[in-house]
Amino acid sequence: MVNSIPSASEQLQFLKNIQLLLQSSSFSSTYKFALLISLSRLAIEKGQSTGDSLTLQYHEIAEKFVELYWKQTVPYVFTEDRQLILNQNNGKQAAIVKRMIELRQQYTSLGLLRRNNMVWSKLLKDVSKTVSVGTIAERCPFQSPLFGR
Repeated sequence: MVNSIPSASEQLQFLKNIQLLLQSSSFSSTYKFALLISLSRLAIEKGQSTGDSLTLQYHEIAEKFVELYWKQTVPYVFTEDRQLILNQNNGKQAAIVKRMIELRQQYTSLGLLRRNNMVWSKLLKDVSKTVSVGTIAERCPFQSPLFGR
């Protein structure tokens, strides 16, 4: 069955849900925006123009996180003898970023990392866990296409 395009009030509620996600999740600021970018990209890639809701799996979101953070963990030259990685948090480095830095030392490209099925699957599982624990999706009281409910 094809649903109608969401009404103005439903669209407004969706935006309020996004705001709630950004304000209430336990994620660091960069994780929040990575989540928002990941959800947006998946909506564009997988969504239909029918108005039907889109259900996403955590591993799909995790894969987008990895794609985003792989680019964010490229070392940059601070001085001639020193390279730095952007710190994504105040204090200690964010867990996903830390894992990407470790994997960059072993794999020269994301494509090579993906070819190692065991490492890739473990990475997606770990990132999925971080995404699912860090979001408010599990305790969110509302129905929303954002959370596939």
